[in-house]
Amino acid sequence: MAEAELLSQLALLLRPRVPIAEMFRRFPAPEGWGGHYLDPDLAVYGVLRKKDAALFVEYDGYWRHGEEESMLRDQRKSATLLANAPPGSWVVRLSQTTRSKDGNVVWISVSKWRQGDQNSLGKVLQGVLHVLLGEFEGRFRPEVENRLRIKAGMDSIRMPAAARKFCDLASALRGASTQEEINNYLSSNGFCTTSIEKLEQKLVAFSCSIERHLEPSMSQLCEIGLAKSQVAKAISRCKSPRNLSGSIDQKLKPTVHWLLELGLDKAQIARLVSSFPHVFGYKIENNLKPTVRWLLKLGFSKLQVGKLVSVFPQVLGCSIENNLEPKVQWLWELGLSKSEVASTLAIKPQILGYSLERNMKPKVRWLRDLGLNSDQIVRVITLRPLILGLSAANLKSKVQLLNDVLPKHQVSDLIARSPWILAERVESFHRRVDVLAMQQKNIAVKKGRALLESNHQ
Repeated sequence: MAEAELLSQLALLLRPRVPIAEMFRRFPAPEGWGGHYLDPDLAVYGVLRKKDAALFVEYDGYWRHGEEESMLRDQRKSATLLANAPPGSWVVRLSQTTRSKDGNVVWISVSKWRQGDQNSLGKVLQGVLHVLLGEFEGRFRPEVENRLRIKAGMDSIRMPAAARKFCDLASALRGASTQEEINNYLSSNGFCTTSIEKLEQKLVAFSCSIERHLEPSMSQLCEIGLAKSQVAKAISRCKSPRNLSGSIDQKLKPTVHWLLELGLDKAQIARLVSSFPHVFGYKIENNLKPTVRWLLKLGFSKLQVGKLVSVFPQVLGCSIENNLEPKVQWLWELGLSKSEVASTLAIKPQILGYSLERNMKPKVRWLRDLGLNSDQIVRVITLRPLILGLSAANLKSKVQLLNDVLPKHQVSDLIARSPWILAERVESFHRRVDVLAMQQKNIAVKKGRALLESNHQ
């Protein structure tokens, strides 16, 4: 973090238009180095007058850099960087030990600062800039030297937003486990290949640590009865798995206890948590209890509330005033009785998650345009509330197929009598249309025969 706080600001001063991360480079190690990579703390090109020359900056802030063995390794690293860099390159070593200039290596003594304290860090940065301007006089490009002089002459230095963002990212990445480590951990704990694939990508993307994030979450979720596949599903569905362990720690047991009191059994709770782990982000007093009280007032029994929550736990996070109440009020105005609203929500609680303006109201207008009256529309909604959430393209294509085999008035009568046909899968619906077409053909044949017999008589 010390390197990130100081060097990110120095990087922005040297090359303000280059992303900070691009200046924290990694190079293939030359033969005999003793590792696969050579990692200077900062590698900046295009700031020195010498064409293609590099400026490497190393921060030796830890006490171990004062030991003789570490000093020799630092010297060897400087020599290796210069030997493999373009001519005219330099190494600057910011150190809390005092050393003299050595060839194209400049040592700058820096003081300690308090992490996160920009006042003390700003003074250290100004000291570094003054030494750089003296040691590299005439070597920096004019525009670079001018930027450094302006900053060095300021009364105080504030950390730029880009540097702060870089430091926050560096802090988040500390202790992150590699994909290989995560894979090995999950494999050794009995997760199947499918579960591992679900988890790996997300855990790596959010720089999660096995010890700090994965292990605490996994052990607690298993403790309340989730199977390994359900644990994988829960963690992979979190917006940020890094935050899951904290919310589980604080809210797991009270939330599970509350769900048990509501009437859910352990199997239902396991399914709920695996499909909707966000439930641990809800507060019992502010979110969970008020929603249950509202449902009971609406006419649900406690048993029905428990079933609704287990099927559609997202309802617990919906605003009563801005989301739930307007939908129920609209259903009442449409002609559904209080008991019909309760039974409709019990059949398909997911409609509480539909948009009133984008889903529900347009579907009712569409049903009216088909020729259904108010009573028929109420029947459609109470029998098949799922229709309110189907796409307009889905419904229109099905009605078009019905129009091809039936008169328009018969189509509206059919939908009013049997609204579930609009919710059928495409294959089933096509079979039904084929049957209707055959029936219409048979009716036409019978009518034709009757007409012929009448004319014959």
